[in-house]
Amino acid sequence: MKHIQRTLAVLVLLALTIPVLLPAINGAIVENQIQAKTDIEILGGTQLHGGGHITWAITGSEADTLRQKVLDNFDFNHDGRLQSYEVRSPSGNGYLNAVERYVETESIQDVQSGEQLKPYWGVNIGGSAPLHVNNQDLTVDVQGLIGTTYNTTGQNIYIYYYYDCTTNLGKTIMQMDDDRMVQALYYPFDETYHGTTTISNTVYMVGLSSYSSPSSPDKFVMLRNPSGEIIWYSQTYDASKSHATITFSDFNFLENAQILFVIVLIGAYVSVSMPNRAYFEYRKKFPRKMRSRAKKIRWLHILSKVFVLLLLLFYFVPTMGPIFFSGIMIWIISISFAVVSTVLSRMAYAKAEVPDAPAPRYTAKPQVRSVPPPPADHVPATRPVQRAPVQRAKPKPKPKKETPRKSASRPLSKPDAPAPAAAAAIPDEKACGICLRPITKGMDSVTCQSCGREYHLTCAKKEVHCPSCNQKIIAPKKVSMQCFSCGEIFEIEEGEDLLFVNCPACGVVQKKLETGLNYLILGTNPRVAFSMLKTLVSLGAQGLALSTTFPSKLKKAYGLNNVEIRWFTDTTSEEGTIDPKRLEFEATRTISNFIKEMESAVILIDGLEYLVVENGFDNVLRFIKKINDISSVNGATLIMSVNPKSMSQDELTVLMKDFDIIEDLTKDKKHTT
Repeated sequence: MKHIQRTLAVLVLLALTIPVLLPAINGAIVENQIQAKTDIEILGGTQLHGGGHITWAITGSEADTLRQKVLDNFDFNHDGRLQSYEVRSPSGNGYLNAVERYVETESIQDVQSGEQLKPYWGVNIGGSAPLHVNNQDLTVDVQGLIGTTYNTTGQNIYIYYYYDCTTNLGKTIMQMDDDRMVQALYYPFDETYHGTTTISNTVYMVGLSSYSSPSSPDKFVMLRNPSGEIIWYSQTYDASKSHATITFSDFNFLENAQILFVIVLIGAYVSVSMPNRAYFEYRKKFPRKMRSRAKKIRWLHILSKVFVLLLLLFYFVPTMGPIFFSGIMIWIISISFAVVSTVLSRMAYAKAEVPDAPAPRYTAKPQVRSVPPPPADHVPATRPVQRAPVQRAKPKPKPKKETPRKSASRPLSKPDAPAPAAAAAIPDEKACGICLRPITKGMDSVTCQSCGREYHLTCAKKEVHCPSCNQKIIAPKKVSMQCFSCGEIFEIEEGEDLLFVNCPACGVVQKKLETGLNYLILGTNPRVAFSMLKTLVSLGAQGLALSTTFPSKLKKAYGLNNVEIRWFTDTTSEEGTIDPKRLEFEATRTISNFIKEMESAVILIDGLEYLVVENGFDNVLRFIKKINDISSVNGATLIMSVNPKSMSQDELTVLMKDFDIIEDLTKDKKHTT
């Protein structure tokens, strides 16, 4: 299902970007002809409503001819120049009034014969209104007519027309190259235009209606989506040839875009899920210990995804050259892909081999009994019982012949002699302190240098720290390095993060810090942040620290003798203190003045948790944003230390967006305290 969602998202994005890539409505103008470009936006249920625009572009010699005809018929004052009221008259007898009247009436019925005409793209045009503000401003309605004369040549004419529309309910077969868009300009002269005309149309339809069965599918582009349909169409008008047509339906169950989308999702889900179901059934046939060996038939699962991609493509982009994927075809393709995917999945996995379960192997393990050696003066009770009949068969012994009783103890002790040998048969084993399995001879093992516990080498590498003493089991390798500040040579652990390494001589952090950036240090201890401040100051920067800790304690703890310190406190108003509730005035002004006075400034802010308690997170965030901006503009370095446990995850995420470098010390157990 995740594959379907990703594919659907890509195709929806494609459907939204295609209109941007298509030519704009005021595209290239062709000389010596008429171009009629329209767009319609309609929406609703089965009763659609909306509006649109018509743009006529008359170029070259055709523009000169039309301009002369307008002068001949509408130059009311006979001054040889077209005035604005002659182009559009408040009384309704201007040239544009006649053009609009023809477009509206012809969309309902033929004025001459009274014959009911077919609507334009499924709508009845009406309710037009001038686009201009007053009768003296017609530049938004027409260009190339007002103020022109018979001698005006080489000036194109543009006429812009806005209209409202409503749907014509039912099913209608419409002409895509409607001649009303052509003949409207010559209707006021009672003439018919026979020249070349290019008609292009864009339809945005949101609702339950649908367009289908175009007679010339290679002449237009359609994008179908769950909200409706978008169509681009362009054709050269020729009255002598048959008109291209398309079917409009206010609601068609087989062509409705919303119903088709559900059918596509069902077909896509079945096509993808059936191979997976067949695979899981096939996997169950394996013995439990061998199910990891069950392999998918890759070509089958790839084919199912190809089915989904094609199905979504045919739905969203139904026009592909001369082929138009209608709603009926989408139904057939969805069902076909689902059936083919189901049949192929069952057949392919039914033929796949299932290995037999291996015969069980029983290996006799030697049983070693550990028998503790008996005490030296112990005589097993069972042994004298075996010897007793021999002693009873003898006559009553004389007191002086008690030696056999003493000698009897000698053979009785001989059977106890093999006991040490049995104990020696016990292998010399020790238990690993991590996995608790025995460590036998020949195994790679390691002993913790701190507590002496022994572990498997693999367990020690995986666990790293000893469970008993929490020290590193395998001692890290030491390497030598030289302080870049004072030149002191000392040893560190191999792979140690240089942010936590301070020179033992000068105390400088060995990680080279970039100036002019904003650092956010996440940890429970601000020591690393103060070490960074001290390092930058020792390299020539001027330092300022703002903290909730008393200044003398900071200087003693971190050696900040060359750093100015401001104390966040509301218990006193002495010099060097800042009221934590006056961030906008005292804290911001202090930092801003310091940065502007110093050529190379580094600022450290500690105790952000306390500031949040006093001011609220939003106010502190605005304060940090302002300080970050001031530091960035002036090339100063800002270091901020915060305990991530004192904030929610959302607050911490928002805070981290305002910093250039983030050092998370909580990921290293060694440096969390």
